[in-house]
Order: sequence, then structure tokens, then C-alpha cells
Amino acid sequence: MGKDDIQQTGEILRKLLQEDENLLLDQASFSDKLAKAGIVSRDNSILDKALSLGINAILMSVDQESLESVKAGQAKLREILLNENINMRRVDFVVDVFTVAFDWVTPENIARKEKEAKEKAAAEKARQQRAEEQAQQQAQRKEAEARRLAVQKEELDRRAAQQAAVQQATVEPVIQQPVKQSTGGAENQPPTKVLAYVIGLILIAVCCIFLVKPATENQGQVNGSSKTKVTTEKEVSEKNNDNGGSNRRVASDNKSNTEGIKAPVKSSEGEIASAAGAVLVNYHKNITKSNYRTAYNCTSDGWQGRVGYEGWAKGFKTTISSEVSNIQYDSVSDDRVVVRYVLTAVDNPGGTRRFNGKAVIIKTSEGWKIDNMEHEAR
Repeated sequence: MGKDDIQQTGEILRKLLQEDENLLLDQASFSDKLAKAGIVSRDNSILDKALSLGINAILMSVDQESLESVKAGQAKLREILLNENINMRRVDFVVDVFTVAFDWVTPENIARKEKEAKEKAAAEKARQQRAEEQAQQQAQRKEAEARRLAVQKEELDRRAAQQAAVQQATVEPVIQQPVKQSTGGAENQPPTKVLAYVIGLILIAVCCIFLVKPATENQGQVNGSSKTKVTTEKEVSEKNNDNGGSNRRVASDNKSNTEGIKAPVKSSEGEIASAAGAVLVNYHKNITKSNYRTAYNCTSDGWQGRVGYEGWAKGFKTTISSEVSNIQYDSVSDDRVVVRYVLTAVDNPGGTRRFNGKAVIIKTSEGWKIDNMEHEAR
């Protein structure tokens, strides 16, 4: 088998595993899907043989991001296959195919990923350049259209001005009749107009009388109220001067008694419990998202000293989700919170299981951390 055959077979197998996570647990389904995917021509019998030897447990336990874990898994696969008298060439074929299928970290895979990343970056750069060129072309088209419309409007305005000038030149001048000016006063007006003129003057005089009188009365009232206000303020001022000494003595005594006293600031139990409970919820959310390092960092130094990361993380390889509910607080203090809750864990394989959980969460220099956890099946 050449490198191209190994790469192509591994990529086909990787796609099959993405479509069906339980593919390695059913050998009959595995063989059938290999045949349908066209791997028969590459002699999939050796892959069937390898799977029948129970290597699926080794494949699932390898940490694809750890070079040491990958090397150990490859060595274990070779050992099992060689013990079955399979020749070295086919052993290497099986190991290389599963290395590609599970995307294990190897120098070859690293180089391949770097090449893919460069190609992706180049494609993205080319796409951005095309987008910029299209945007620039569109802007140029809009600018040209705006100039065309401006020229068209200018031409229409010019034609309208010319047409208005022609129409004005062709209109005949209007003959104005002289206006006879009146030289007489009221005595020259007809009797009806004189009477209306006199009545208008009388009405204006009456309105002025009614407007001036209320204004004068209001002014007197304002002056009187102002005098009253001044007298009141003066009396209040004198009264305050009489009581000023005693008031100042009382204020001075109160200031001396309260000076230097500060109310203690203390978090409520609800705030402490909420902060500690959030750490427990985030711990299980990150396990569900396979953010194992982030979840591990939710624990205290003492807990991490008792539980190593590698072994702890491998315990969640089959975990689909991990959720807590029914959170209750047994005890809450400034630096220690005891929590009880219900844990629902979904694994594949394994299904859904529920546990009664208890956790001790302590306050550290880095914030709240899980120091101990106990789980009992329900």
C-alpha cells in the first residue's frame, strides 16, 4: 500500500467514524460500511482482522493531541497484530490507517495540517481581495451614476431657465391705471365709515381701562406679599441665631461620637452560595463541552494533587453530557461551602445514569475551587 492509499483509506474511515461513533463496536456493520465506501479494493480484510482482536479499546483510549500517548498506542497495536503472525507490511498499513482516521498527532499529520491551514489562509485572502475589488467597482459605478444624474439635472435646469426667459419676453406689458389719492380725513368719508371709525376708538379705550386696572391691583398684592415675606424671613433668621449655639454644640457632639466608625462590609450567604455553586455548574458544563483542562482548573490544588489530569481526563472519553440539578447547600461560610445535588451523566456506550452528589467548595487566592466530590448511584 502506498502513502496515497493509506491517506485515502484513513480519511474514508474517519468520515465513517464521524457519521457513526459506535462503528468500531459492531464488526459486521464495520465490514459492510467499509465495502460500501469502496475500501474493498485496498484489502479491508486486514482491518476486519485487526478489529476482531479487540483493538477498539486501544483506539478509543489514545489521546490524539499527546505525542507520547499516540506512540504508546501505535506500539500496542503493532504488538497485538505481530502476535497474530500478520506480516510487518500489513501491520504498518493498519497502524497508519487508524492514525489518519483518528487524526493522531504525528509529524506527517502536523505537516498536513500546516499545509491545509496555509491553503485555507490563501483562499481566504483571495476571497477578501475579490470582495474588496467588487466593492470598489460598485463604488465607482455609483459615483459615475451620480455624476451622470448631476449633469442631466444641470441640463434640465438650463432648459427650464431658457424657456422661462422666452415666455417672459413674449408677455404684453400690463397697462396700470393711475391711483387717485385721498386728501380728506374722516370728514370726507361716507357717514357709515365715520361711525365705524368712532366705535372702534371707543372699544380700544375700554379695553385699555380693563387691562390697566388688574395690573395695578396685582402690583399692590405683590408688594404686600413681599413685605410679609421679608418680615417672616427676618423673624426666622433671628430665631435661628438664638438657637444656633445649642444646635452647633449638638452637631459637634454627634460628629465626635461617630468619627472613625466604619460599617463592616460582608458578603451575604446568598452571594457566597451563588458564587460557589457557579463553580460546580461550570465544572460540569466544561466536561460536556470536552473542555477538560478548563474543568480541571475548577478544582483546588489539593484535589489536583490527589487526582492527576491525564487519568482524570481519560475517564470522560465516552461522556456525552454531564449536568447538575437540585442544588442544595448544607453549610455556607466565608471560605467553605458544602453542596448537595443530583448529577445526570450520559455516556456512549453506557446510556444515562443519575447520582446523588456532594461537593466541598473552598475559597482560595484564585477564587472558589472544588476541593472534594462524592457520588452515589441513585
